Amino acid sequence: MFPRAAAALLCAAVLAGACSDATAPADAGSAPTPGCQDGTLASRGLYRLCFPAQWNGDLVVYAHGYVSPYDPVTIQDNVVGGVPVSATVTGLGYAFATTSYRANGLVVADGVEDLVELTAKVRALVRPDPRRTF
Repeated sequence: MFPRAAAALLCAAVLAGACSDATAPADAGSAPTPGCQDGTLASRGLYRLCFPAQWNGDLVVYAHGYVSPYDPVTIQDNVVGGVPVSATVTGLGYAFATTSYRANGLVVADGVEDLVELTAKVRALVRPDPRRTF
């Protein structure tokens, strides 16, 4: 039960601190192209960023739950009903971003920092910036 409480705490922290309707000036990034791209954050967390063919301008940042510290650090694109979460989100017209976090285990504070860094990375890579981030 403790890992679920940690995951819930992480999700609550992200929802409280990372959701934004703020409009920032467009950056010098590139126009998004459909599909997914993977990379590494400065914190050493892995990330995945996916865009649909017709992007609605909004971004969904996916905060996965607890991963055992004995498992390798990998991107978690959970499957619901046989469909990856990224495919569901992009199928609805939203951009999708997620991170492995820099480490596995009970790393709530690091996870929140990595999600904030991921949101900033999206704004640096993509033009125009997302209108809203969820």
